[in-house]
Amino acid sequence: MNYLHILCPPVWEKLPSLGPAYLLSYLRGYNINTFFVDLNNIAFNLASLEMKRSWTINRTFTGNFLFEYCFKDHFEIFEKVIETIDKNKINFVGFSVFNTNRFFAIEMARFLKKNFKKVKIIFGGPEVLTIKFEGYRYPDFVDYFVMGEGEIALKKIITEDPLENIFEFEEQKDINFFPDFSDVDLNDYPRKNALPVIFGRGCVNKCNFCSERLLYKYYRHKDENFFIDELLYYKEKFGIEWITFYDSMLNANIKSFEKVLDLMIERRLNLKWDAQIAIRNDMCDEIFFKMKEAGCINLFIGLESGSDNILSKMNKNFTTEIAKSFFKKLKGANLHFEISLIIGYPDETEKDFRKTLSFIEENMELIPKIAQVSIFRNYPGITARRTTEYEEKESMKKLEFFVNFLENKKIPFTRSYINNLI
Repeated sequence: MNYLHILCPPVWEKLPSLGPAYLLSYLRGYNINTFFVDLNNIAFNLASLEMKRSWTINRTFTGNFLFEYCFKDHFEIFEKVIETIDKNKINFVGFSVFNTNRFFAIEMARFLKKNFKKVKIIFGGPEVLTIKFEGYRYPDFVDYFVMGEGEIALKKIITEDPLENIFEFEEQKDINFFPDFSDVDLNDYPRKNALPVIFGRGCVNKCNFCSERLLYKYYRHKDENFFIDELLYYKEKFGIEWITFYDSMLNANIKSFEKVLDLMIERRLNLKWDAQIAIRNDMCDEIFFKMKEAGCINLFIGLESGSDNILSKMNKNFTTEIAKSFFKKLKGANLHFEISLIIGYPDETEKDFRKTLSFIEENMELIPKIAQVSIFRNYPGITARRTTEYEEKESMKKLEFFVNFLENKKIPFTRSYINNLI
Protein backbone atom coordinates (compact mmCIF):
# COMPACT_ATOMS: atom_id res chain seq x y z
CA MET A 1 0.00 0.00 0.00
CA ASN A 2 1.19 3.52 -0.83
CA TYR A 3 0.38 6.62 1.19
CA LEU A 4 0.53 10.31 0.26
CA HIS A 5 0.30 13.07 2.86
CA ILE A 6 -0.74 16.58 1.85
CA LEU A 7 -0.43 19.82 3.80
CA CYS A 8 -2.79 22.41 2.33
CA PRO A 9 -2.45 26.17 2.74
CA PRO A 10 -2.64 28.40 4.62
CA VAL A 11 -0.76 27.31 7.75
CA TRP A 12 2.40 28.65 9.39
CA GLU A 13 4.97 28.95 6.64
CA LYS A 14 8.30 29.75 8.31
CA LEU A 15 9.47 26.16 8.84
CA PRO A 16 8.67 22.65 7.58
CA SER A 17 5.64 21.10 9.24
CA LEU A 18 6.56 18.78 12.10
CA GLY A 19 3.41 16.62 12.21
CA PRO A 20 3.73 15.11 8.71
CA ALA A 21 7.45 14.50 9.30
CA TYR A 22 6.61 12.33 12.32
CA LEU A 23 3.84 10.49 10.47
CA LEU A 24 6.09 9.65 7.53
CA SER A 25 8.92 8.54 9.81
CA TYR A 26 6.63 6.22 11.77
CA LEU A 27 5.00 4.65 8.70
CA ARG A 28 8.34 4.14 6.98
CA GLY A 29 9.47 2.26 10.05
CA TYR A 30 6.83 -0.33 9.07
CA ASN A 31 7.98 -0.40 5.42
CA ILE A 32 4.95 1.52 4.18
CA ASN A 33 5.72 3.53 1.04
CA THR A 34 5.00 7.15 1.92
CA PHE A 35 5.15 10.44 0.06
CA PHE A 36 4.62 14.06 1.03
CA VAL A 37 3.56 17.20 -0.85
CA ASP A 38 3.79 20.46 1.09
CA LEU A 39 1.23 22.48 -0.84
CA ASN A 40 1.45 25.17 1.81
CA ASN A 41 5.11 25.78 1.04
CA ILE A 42 4.61 25.55 -2.73
CA ALA A 43 1.68 28.00 -2.72
CA PHE A 44 3.47 30.38 -0.36
CA ASN A 45 6.52 30.55 -2.61
CA LEU A 46 4.28 31.27 -5.61
CA ALA A 47 2.33 33.99 -3.80
CA SER A 48 2.83 37.71 -4.11
CA LEU A 49 4.74 39.62 -1.44
CA GLU A 50 1.48 41.15 -0.22
CA MET A 51 -0.10 37.71 0.20
CA LYS A 52 2.95 36.35 1.99
CA ARG A 53 2.79 39.12 4.58
CA SER A 54 -0.67 38.03 5.70
CA TRP A 55 -0.46 34.29 4.96
CA THR A 56 -1.96 32.96 8.18
CA ILE A 57 -3.74 36.07 9.48
CA ASN A 58 -5.82 37.11 6.46
CA ARG A 59 -9.27 35.64 7.07
CA THR A 60 -10.18 35.71 3.37
CA PHE A 61 -7.47 33.07 2.81
CA THR A 62 -9.30 30.62 5.07
CA GLY A 63 -12.38 30.68 2.87
CA ASN A 64 -12.65 29.91 -0.82
CA PHE A 65 -10.32 32.68 -2.03
CA LEU A 66 -6.98 30.86 -1.75
CA PHE A 67 -8.21 27.60 -3.24
CA GLU A 68 -9.83 29.36 -6.19
CA TYR A 69 -6.76 31.56 -6.67
CA CYS A 70 -4.47 28.51 -6.81
CA PHE A 71 -6.84 26.53 -9.02
CA LYS A 72 -7.09 29.39 -11.50
CA ASP A 73 -3.61 30.92 -11.48
CA HIS A 74 -1.38 28.04 -10.31
CA PHE A 75 -2.91 24.81 -11.51
CA GLU A 76 0.59 23.34 -11.55
CA ILE A 77 0.04 22.78 -7.82
CA PHE A 78 -2.78 20.36 -8.60
CA GLU A 79 -0.83 18.77 -11.43
CA LYS A 80 1.98 17.98 -9.01
CA VAL A 81 -0.42 16.12 -6.73
CA ILE A 82 -1.99 14.24 -9.67
CA GLU A 83 1.46 13.25 -10.93
CA THR A 84 2.48 12.01 -7.48
CA ILE A 85 -0.63 9.84 -7.18
CA ASP A 86 -0.33 8.43 -10.69
CA LYS A 87 3.40 7.80 -10.60
CA ASN A 88 3.42 6.13 -7.18
CA LYS A 89 0.09 4.28 -7.41
CA ILE A 90 -1.19 5.94 -4.25
CA ASN A 91 -3.94 4.09 -2.34
CA PHE A 92 -4.44 6.52 0.58
CA VAL A 93 -4.22 10.31 0.78
CA GLY A 94 -4.08 11.98 4.19
CA PHE A 95 -4.59 15.63 5.06
CA SER A 96 -3.53 17.66 8.10
CA VAL A 97 -6.61 19.80 8.71
CA PHE A 98 -6.50 23.04 10.68
CA ASN A 99 -9.01 25.83 11.16
CA THR A 100 -7.12 27.94 8.64
CA ASN A 101 -6.82 25.36 5.85
CA ARG A 102 -10.04 23.36 6.31
CA PHE A 103 -11.75 24.80 3.24
CA PHE A 104 -8.73 24.19 1.03
CA ALA A 105 -8.33 20.62 2.33
CA ILE A 106 -12.00 19.81 1.71
CA GLU A 107 -11.91 21.17 -1.84
CA MET A 108 -8.62 19.44 -2.63
CA ALA A 109 -10.02 16.15 -1.31
CA ARG A 110 -13.15 16.68 -3.42
CA PHE A 111 -10.97 17.30 -6.48
CA LEU A 112 -8.88 14.17 -5.86
CA LYS A 113 -11.86 11.92 -5.18
CA LYS A 114 -13.42 13.05 -8.45
CA ASN A 115 -10.25 12.10 -10.34
CA PHE A 116 -9.24 9.04 -8.30
CA LYS A 117 -12.40 7.33 -7.09
CA LYS A 118 -10.61 4.34 -5.54
CA VAL A 119 -8.21 6.42 -3.46
CA LYS A 120 -9.16 6.56 0.22
CA ILE A 121 -9.19 10.01 1.83
CA ILE A 122 -8.08 10.47 5.47
CA PHE A 123 -8.56 13.65 7.50
CA GLY A 124 -6.54 14.28 10.65
CA GLY A 125 -5.34 17.31 12.54
CA PRO A 126 -6.87 19.63 15.16
CA GLU A 127 -9.93 20.61 13.15
CA VAL A 128 -11.22 17.04 13.05
CA LEU A 129 -12.14 17.51 16.72
CA THR A 130 -15.16 19.51 15.50
CA ILE A 131 -16.81 16.14 14.73
CA LYS A 132 -16.61 15.16 18.38
CA PHE A 133 -17.35 18.48 20.03
CA GLU A 134 -19.61 20.31 17.57
CA GLY A 135 -21.18 17.55 15.49
CA TYR A 136 -19.62 18.98 12.33
CA ARG A 137 -20.31 16.84 9.27
CA TYR A 138 -17.59 16.55 6.66
CA PRO A 139 -18.48 15.58 3.07
CA ASP A 140 -18.98 11.85 2.57
CA PHE A 141 -16.04 11.58 0.18
CA VAL A 142 -13.77 11.63 3.25
CA ASP A 143 -13.32 7.97 4.17
CA TYR A 144 -11.54 8.12 7.54
CA PHE A 145 -11.06 10.59 10.39
CA VAL A 146 -8.25 10.61 12.96
CA MET A 147 -8.54 12.59 16.21
CA GLY A 148 -5.38 13.26 18.17
CA GLU A 149 -2.05 11.73 17.23
CA GLY A 150 -2.02 10.02 13.87
CA GLU A 151 0.77 7.45 13.77
CA ILE A 152 -1.00 4.38 15.19
CA ALA A 153 -4.34 5.14 13.54
CA LEU A 154 -2.78 5.71 10.11
CA LYS A 155 -0.86 2.45 10.23
CA LYS A 156 -4.06 0.63 11.18
CA ILE A 157 -6.06 2.24 8.35
CA ILE A 158 -3.42 1.53 5.72
CA THR A 159 -2.58 -2.05 6.73
CA GLU A 160 -5.83 -3.44 8.15
CA ASP A 161 -8.65 -1.89 6.07
CA PRO A 162 -10.79 -1.39 9.22
CA LEU A 163 -14.58 -1.19 9.21
CA GLU A 164 -14.73 1.83 11.54
CA ASN A 165 -13.99 5.23 10.05
CA ILE A 166 -13.30 7.37 13.14
CA PHE A 167 -10.21 6.81 15.28
CA GLU A 168 -9.83 8.65 18.58
CA PHE A 169 -6.68 9.37 20.59
CA GLU A 170 -4.54 6.31 19.93
CA GLU A 171 -1.33 7.70 21.38
CA GLN A 172 2.30 6.72 21.17
CA LYS A 173 3.76 5.82 24.56
CA ASP A 174 7.30 5.88 23.21
CA ILE A 175 8.01 9.05 21.23
CA ASN A 176 11.75 8.44 20.94
CA PHE A 177 12.01 8.55 17.17
CA PHE A 178 13.13 11.20 14.69
CA PRO A 179 10.78 13.02 12.33
CA ASP A 180 11.69 12.56 8.66
CA PHE A 181 12.37 15.77 6.72
CA SER A 182 13.79 14.02 3.65
CA ASP A 183 10.74 14.94 1.53
CA VAL A 184 11.37 18.70 1.69
CA ASP A 185 14.16 21.11 0.82
CA LEU A 186 14.85 23.19 3.91
CA ASN A 187 16.07 26.05 1.70
CA ASP A 188 12.52 26.46 0.39
CA TYR A 189 11.34 27.80 3.76
CA PRO A 190 11.66 31.43 4.91
CA ARG A 191 13.59 30.72 8.13
CA LYS A 192 16.98 29.42 7.07
CA ASN A 193 19.25 26.98 8.91
CA ALA A 194 16.40 26.18 11.28
CA LEU A 195 14.07 23.31 12.17
CA PRO A 196 11.05 22.75 14.40
CA VAL A 197 11.51 20.23 17.22
CA ILE A 198 9.43 18.79 20.02
CA PHE A 199 10.63 17.38 23.33
CA GLY A 200 7.27 16.48 24.87
CA ARG A 201 3.74 15.87 23.63
CA GLY A 202 0.71 17.10 25.53
CA CYS A 203 0.42 19.57 28.39
CA VAL A 204 0.17 19.23 32.16
CA ASN A 205 -2.05 22.30 32.49
CA LYS A 206 -5.81 22.32 31.91
CA CYS A 207 -6.57 25.92 30.91
CA ASN A 208 -10.30 26.28 30.36
CA PHE A 209 -9.96 28.31 27.15
CA CYS A 210 -7.44 26.01 25.46
CA SER A 211 -8.38 23.62 22.66
CA GLU A 212 -4.83 22.46 22.05
CA ARG A 213 -4.85 20.38 25.24
CA LEU A 214 -7.77 18.38 23.81
CA LEU A 215 -5.45 16.88 21.19
CA TYR A 216 -3.70 14.70 23.78
CA LYS A 217 -4.78 12.44 26.63
CA TYR A 218 -1.62 12.80 28.68
CA TYR A 219 1.85 14.34 28.71
CA ARG A 220 5.03 12.42 27.88
CA HIS A 221 8.50 13.46 26.78
CA LYS A 222 11.50 12.01 25.00
CA ASP A 223 14.51 10.59 26.75
CA GLU A 224 16.78 13.57 27.38
CA ASN A 225 19.92 11.99 25.90
CA PHE A 226 18.00 10.75 22.87
CA PHE A 227 16.70 14.26 22.30
CA ILE A 228 20.19 15.79 22.42
CA ASP A 229 21.40 13.18 19.93
CA GLU A 230 18.53 14.21 17.69
CA LEU A 231 19.61 17.85 17.82
CA LEU A 232 23.22 16.92 17.08
CA TYR A 233 22.04 14.87 14.11
CA TYR A 234 20.23 17.92 12.71
CA LYS A 235 23.34 20.05 13.16
CA GLU A 236 25.51 17.56 11.30
CA LYS A 237 23.06 16.67 8.52
CA PHE A 238 21.38 20.03 7.85
CA GLY A 239 23.77 22.54 9.38
CA ILE A 240 21.02 24.05 11.50
CA GLU A 241 21.78 26.96 13.81
CA TRP A 242 18.31 27.54 15.26
CA ILE A 243 15.53 25.35 16.61
CA THR A 244 11.95 26.28 17.43
CA PHE A 245 10.29 24.13 20.08
CA TYR A 246 6.70 23.22 19.21
CA ASP A 247 5.98 21.96 22.73
CA SER A 248 2.80 23.34 24.25
CA MET A 249 4.77 23.79 27.47
CA LEU A 250 8.51 23.18 27.34
CA ASN A 251 8.82 23.40 31.13
CA ALA A 252 6.01 20.88 31.78
CA ASN A 253 8.44 18.59 33.63
CA ILE A 254 10.98 20.84 35.31
CA LYS A 255 13.43 18.08 36.20
CA SER A 256 13.59 16.80 32.60
CA PHE A 257 13.66 20.34 31.21
CA GLU A 258 16.67 21.18 33.38
CA LYS A 259 18.43 17.98 32.34
CA VAL A 260 17.98 18.94 28.66
CA LEU A 261 19.47 22.37 29.41
CA ASP A 262 22.42 20.77 31.20
CA LEU A 263 23.08 18.45 28.26
CA MET A 264 22.82 21.29 25.74
CA ILE A 265 25.47 23.15 27.71
CA GLU A 266 27.72 20.14 28.44
CA ARG A 267 27.70 18.90 24.85
CA ARG A 268 28.13 22.42 23.47
CA LEU A 269 25.29 22.36 20.98
CA ASN A 270 25.60 26.11 20.36
CA LEU A 271 22.07 26.32 19.02
CA LYS A 272 19.79 29.32 19.31
CA TRP A 273 16.24 28.45 20.28
CA ASP A 274 12.81 29.81 21.05
CA ALA A 275 9.94 28.12 22.85
CA GLN A 276 6.66 28.44 24.70
CA ILE A 277 6.82 28.05 28.47
CA ALA A 278 4.34 28.41 31.31
CA ILE A 279 4.51 30.70 34.32
CA ARG A 280 5.45 28.61 37.36
CA ASN A 281 6.44 29.33 40.94
CA ASP A 282 8.59 26.22 41.34
CA MET A 283 11.46 27.04 38.97
CA CYS A 284 14.66 28.01 40.80
CA ASP A 285 16.73 30.99 39.65
CA GLU A 286 19.49 28.72 38.33
CA ILE A 287 17.25 27.26 35.62
CA PHE A 288 16.69 30.68 34.08
CA PHE A 289 20.44 31.26 33.78
CA LYS A 290 20.86 27.79 32.30
CA MET A 291 18.24 28.64 29.67
CA LYS A 292 20.28 31.65 28.65
CA GLU A 293 23.55 29.69 28.57
CA ALA A 294 21.88 26.91 26.56
CA GLY A 295 21.03 29.35 23.76
CA CYS A 296 17.51 30.63 24.49
CA ILE A 297 16.75 33.68 22.34
CA ASN A 298 13.03 34.22 22.89
CA LEU A 299 10.13 32.83 24.92
CA PHE A 300 6.39 33.00 24.34
CA ILE A 301 4.42 33.11 27.58
CA GLY A 302 0.65 33.04 28.04
CA LEU A 303 -0.13 35.61 30.74
CA GLU A 304 -3.68 36.05 29.32
CA SER A 305 -4.93 38.43 32.03
CA GLY A 306 -3.79 40.86 34.70
CA SER A 307 -6.78 40.01 36.90
CA ASP A 308 -6.46 37.28 39.52
CA ASN A 309 -10.20 36.70 39.26
CA ILE A 310 -9.96 35.91 35.54
CA LEU A 311 -6.75 33.89 35.93
CA SER A 312 -8.63 31.71 38.43
CA LYS A 313 -11.58 31.31 36.05
CA MET A 314 -9.13 30.35 33.30
CA ASN A 315 -7.51 27.75 35.57
CA LYS A 316 -4.07 29.22 34.85
CA ASN A 317 -2.49 27.94 38.09
CA PHE A 318 -0.75 31.21 38.91
CA THR A 319 -1.53 34.70 40.23
CA THR A 320 -0.39 38.09 39.03
CA GLU A 321 2.19 38.16 41.84
CA ILE A 322 3.61 34.82 40.70
CA ALA A 323 3.67 36.13 37.12
CA LYS A 324 5.51 39.25 38.18
CA SER A 325 8.08 37.22 40.10
CA PHE A 326 8.53 34.91 37.09
CA PHE A 327 9.08 37.87 34.78
CA LYS A 328 11.68 39.30 37.18
CA LYS A 329 13.60 36.02 37.08
CA LEU A 330 13.52 36.06 33.28
CA LYS A 331 14.80 39.61 33.17
CA GLY A 332 17.43 38.81 35.79
CA ALA A 333 18.81 36.11 33.49
CA ASN A 334 18.66 38.51 30.51
CA LEU A 335 16.07 36.34 28.74
CA HIS A 336 13.85 38.01 26.15
CA PHE A 337 10.19 37.05 26.27
CA GLU A 338 6.82 38.04 24.86
CA ILE A 339 3.39 37.58 26.37
CA SER A 340 -0.11 36.88 25.09
CA LEU A 341 -3.40 38.26 26.41
CA ILE A 342 -7.06 37.35 26.02
CA ILE A 343 -9.61 40.16 26.04
CA GLY A 344 -13.25 39.49 26.92
CA TYR A 345 -12.93 36.15 28.67
CA PRO A 346 -16.41 34.95 29.79
CA ASP A 347 -17.65 37.00 32.76
CA GLU A 348 -14.74 39.44 32.55
CA THR A 349 -15.95 42.66 34.19
CA GLU A 350 -14.83 46.20 33.53
CA LYS A 351 -12.91 45.97 36.80
CA ASP A 352 -11.08 42.86 35.57
CA PHE A 353 -10.22 44.58 32.31
CA ARG A 354 -8.90 47.64 34.16
CA LYS A 355 -6.74 45.38 36.32
CA THR A 356 -5.13 43.98 33.17
CA LEU A 357 -4.42 47.52 31.96
CA SER A 358 -2.91 48.39 35.33
CA PHE A 359 -0.77 45.25 35.46
CA ILE A 360 0.66 45.93 32.00
CA GLU A 361 1.36 49.58 32.78
CA GLU A 362 2.93 48.87 36.17
CA ASN A 363 5.21 46.22 34.67
CA MET A 364 5.97 47.80 31.30
CA GLU A 365 9.66 48.03 32.17
CA LEU A 366 9.63 44.33 33.03
CA ILE A 367 7.76 42.94 30.00
CA PRO A 368 9.81 43.34 26.80
CA LYS A 369 6.94 42.91 24.34
CA ILE A 370 3.32 41.88 23.93
CA ALA A 371 3.29 39.27 21.20
CA GLN A 372 -0.41 38.56 20.85
CA VAL A 373 -3.71 40.05 21.96
CA SER A 374 -6.98 38.45 20.91
CA ILE A 375 -10.56 38.37 22.02
CA PHE A 376 -11.79 35.13 23.56
CA ARG A 377 -12.63 32.46 20.99
CA ASN A 378 -15.31 29.76 21.34
CA TYR A 379 -13.15 26.83 20.29
CA PRO A 380 -14.74 23.36 20.07
CA GLY A 381 -14.63 21.30 23.24
CA ILE A 382 -13.24 23.91 25.63
CA THR A 383 -14.62 24.03 29.16
CA ALA A 384 -15.03 27.80 29.31
CA ARG A 385 -18.53 29.19 28.85
CA ARG A 386 -19.36 30.16 25.29
CA THR A 387 -19.66 33.88 24.73
CA THR A 388 -22.59 35.48 22.95
CA GLU A 389 -22.47 37.60 19.81
CA TYR A 390 -23.11 40.68 21.95
CA GLU A 391 -20.21 39.79 24.26
CA GLU A 392 -17.91 39.38 21.26
CA LYS A 393 -18.83 42.86 20.01
CA GLU A 394 -18.11 44.29 23.45
CA SER A 395 -14.79 42.44 23.49
CA MET A 396 -13.86 44.03 20.17
CA LYS A 397 -14.46 47.46 21.70
CA LYS A 398 -12.21 46.55 24.61
CA LEU A 399 -9.57 45.28 22.21
CA GLU A 400 -9.59 48.57 20.28
CA PHE A 401 -9.25 50.47 23.55
CA PHE A 402 -6.39 48.19 24.61
CA VAL A 403 -4.45 48.72 21.39
CA ASN A 404 -4.81 52.50 21.78
CA PHE A 405 -3.59 52.10 25.36
CA LEU A 406 -0.47 50.25 24.17
CA GLU A 407 0.22 52.89 21.54
CA ASN A 408 -0.22 55.78 23.98
CA LYS A 409 2.05 54.15 26.56
CA LYS A 410 4.55 53.22 23.82
CA ILE A 411 4.48 49.59 24.89
CA PRO A 412 5.98 47.32 22.18
CA PHE A 413 3.53 44.87 20.56
CA THR A 414 3.19 42.86 17.37
CA ARG A 415 0.52 44.60 15.30
CA SER A 416 -0.02 41.69 12.91
CA TYR A 417 -0.89 39.45 15.88
CA ILE A 418 -3.70 41.64 17.18
CA ASN A 419 -6.81 39.46 17.14
CA ASN A 420 -5.10 37.04 14.75
CA LEU A 421 -6.57 33.88 16.29
CA ILE A 422 -9.14 32.32 13.98
